[in-house]
Amino acid sequence: MTVDDKGNATLTYPDGSKNTLPAEKTVTDKKATNPDKTIADKTDPTVPSKTEVKDKNNLTDDEKDKVKKAIEDANKDKFPQGTKVEIGKDGTATITYPDGSVDIIKGKDLVNQKANAGASGSINRVNSSNTGKNVKTGVGSSATILATLATAVGGLFASKKRKND
Repeated sequence: MTVDDKGNATLTYPDGSKNTLPAEKTVTDKKATNPDKTIADKTDPTVPSKTEVKDKNNLTDDEKDKVKKAIEDANKDKFPQGTKVEIGKDGTATITYPDGSVDIIKGKDLVNQKANAGASGSINRVNSSNTGKNVKTGVGSSATILATLATAVGGLFASKKRKND
């Protein structure tokens, strides 16, 4: 088999006969059969630790900047120059690479609402009636445990004395 400069292949058989295959049947465009991957396909962005925010559904500009900086710092060796990171109101990050491809990191993976700030701004209060109660035992306090133990030991001595009499 011989191939000319144009990509035509000529097959020569043992009996001397020949067949020629045109270039359209033997050569294809590399991009048509195996397109190059986008930067987003090649890049797996590192998700930084969660940023504490007041309201995870409505980030302030300052909170958005903190999330953006955390993503950029975590990926400083991965992102090519010209990569843009935008943070939405809910903390979702849209990473746009120079070739136009996009990666998205959900807000729930990037932000964490501060414990003392509820969505309505109310303060969480602890019910003081449960303080001092040992949850797994049902016993109220260590003083109650000691009193119960002393009563049990006293009962043992009383029953032993009664047997001796």
